[in-house]
Amino acid sequence: MRHIFTTVLLMLALCAAKAQPKEQQVKEAAVADGNLFEDIVNIPFDDKGLDLTVHMTFDEVNNELTLSLVGSRQLFVFQQDTQRKKAFTGFWSRRTLRPERLGYATLTEPKTKYKLTSAVVKSFSKPRKKHLFNKWLTSVSSNLTPVEASVTQLTPDSIVQKFLVAPTATKVSFTLRNILVLDPKEEMAAAEEKRNKGKTLHHRFVLDNDLSTTYNVTIKRDPCLFMQPAIDSVNTKIADIRGAYHRLRKSCSTGKATSQTEVNIFNQHRQFLLSQYIPIADSTHCGNLMKAYTAYNNYVDSIANAPCIYISIDNSPSALSSSIGVSAETMLSAAKRLDDIVATIMVSQDATEIRDLRNLGRDIMRIVNANVSSKGLRNVEQRKAFSVFRKAEEYFLSVTMKL
Repeated sequence: MRHIFTTVLLMLALCAAKAQPKEQQVKEAAVADGNLFEDIVNIPFDDKGLDLTVHMTFDEVNNELTLSLVGSRQLFVFQQDTQRKKAFTGFWSRRTLRPERLGYATLTEPKTKYKLTSAVVKSFSKPRKKHLFNKWLTSVSSNLTPVEASVTQLTPDSIVQKFLVAPTATKVSFTLRNILVLDPKEEMAAAEEKRNKGKTLHHRFVLDNDLSTTYNVTIKRDPCLFMQPAIDSVNTKIADIRGAYHRLRKSCSTGKATSQTEVNIFNQHRQFLLSQYIPIADSTHCGNLMKAYTAYNNYVDSIANAPCIYISIDNSPSALSSSIGVSAETMLSAAKRLDDIVATIMVSQDATEIRDLRNLGRDIMRIVNANVSSKGLRNVEQRKAFSVFRKAEEYFLSVTMKL
């Protein structure tokens, strides 16, 4: 009696274990245009087992994600949740699949029958006739739209599902559920002979496995996709501003003007160009477009900082007297011009411009130092101004010596 009671308890425990839903698995995946994601799932249910390969590819131009399942053995899936008693019939037990009862159109091979094996039926929880075959693909995220086929091949070489992806989506998900395995009842040679004789072929369902696996898929989009027109547009602006910049530089090629009037005309031209070529403040994840923005903005900076200065040398009789010295205004103006030249050099990408700016800075230093040597510094104000000039001179040299 005690053994009978123990046996009953074990049977109840086994039934309870079968009734428990399979533990949910979550896997991370990533796809990009032209790249393949692959995950291999091993299901060792008999001496051969099943190697199931999950493939995913992404076509960014068409915003299409393709999911495919390829097995080492023939696969079968249900496109809808299906109860055994609805889709399977039989005189003694419900083991023969009736494709016409599936609720969706299928393409089936003629003179072919599909039956559940006893082992598979026994794996179902009771009441077994109400066993539910889960739809193979569930919990599809709202930013994925399955592309439905008008007719489903009952036993395809691989299970394929295409999705339309929302245009801006970068995170999508879905869950894989029941996968069944079909084995031919006859060996290949016997099956071929039967087929040639027009006899019915039999296939057996040898596995019904709930994968219960959710894939969280990251879609890596190309930030430059469809951006070529914008890149071309900025490159056209770069060609225009490059020409305008070189014409501006040509009007004061050495950076030194012969008169203040020439400087004023140059600055008017500069302001006109700056009103025509506005800096681009946009930002983008597309590297090629961002590079074009930077090149354009560098030319705007070069126009804003293009040098054209007039160095006035006072040759009046009073100025030539060594008792007056070099005016503080002249030295402070020269110091500011050196600082401006350094600022332009630091943003310039043009080797010729940098060379001309270095020569201009050296000319300014030579002229001021020559005047100081010949005229001297005669008061505190001049000495303070010369100290400011010296600092600008040292800064200019420290920057240009590194180039």
